[in-house]
Amino acid sequence: LGLPPAAPLAWSTRKSLADREGRFGFGRESATLTLFSIASAGRAYINIFLVAALLDDTAVTVYGAATRYISVVMGPVPALVSVMRVRTAQSDMVDSHATQLRLMTDWARRSALPLVATLGAAAIAAPFLIPVIDAGKYPETVPVFEIMLVMAFAQLIALPTPSLLLTQNRYSTLAWIDVATVAANVVLGIAVAPRFGVIGVVTVATVVTAAQVCVQTYLAAHPPNGGASAPEELVAPPAGVRDV
Repeated sequence: LGLPPAAPLAWSTRKSLADREGRFGFGRESATLTLFSIASAGRAYINIFLVAALLDDTAVTVYGAATRYISVVMGPVPALVSVMRVRTAQSDMVDSHATQLRLMTDWARRSALPLVATLGAAAIAAPFLIPVIDAGKYPETVPVFEIMLVMAFAQLIALPTPSLLLTQNRYSTLAWIDVATVAANVVLGIAVAPRFGVIGVVTVATVVTAAQVCVQTYLAAHPPNGGASAPEELVAPPAGVRDV
């Protein structure tokens, strides 16, 4: 609902300077951050609206149950995101693209094995535990939950990247990526829902989310100005200067 008013504001201020106010008293940063916030919220909840609008009550129940189970797995994520926002706002991170790259690679390397182990265990346990919880009434909940685990892995393995894009002041980039993600999710979800049902909608959301994560990761690793600073090992001392 917020996209119709927010998108024109962001578009109207796209060429204004960052510290200037555009139309309606919105500067470029204010408009794009507003659009980013609305699109992020839309991305989080768009699937339940698609399922409710296109499918039956059973599909809504299946999706709701799977969402409840995945929320248990994703419980620590808001706290982790807050930590990342604080870490990426520190001066050493803001001033050095090498430090930003190190954060991305270290996080992916160190979190990959725990994520695979934890999410894999959840996927293995799901066919045994979920039928006990819902008395076997909604068998589609199991594959929907397992597909959501793949989406969770894509989001968690690249957890620092949205915060790094904010650190790089790429608010507009984040906003329009999220708008494109929501649009793709809606269009593809509508296309697959009649034939593949709730499993199709969740599969589309997972593929779109994985594509979004890949785009964000690539852009965070390749800032437009080449980074705030070069890696220390690549910086040569000025001529005539030697170590003391």
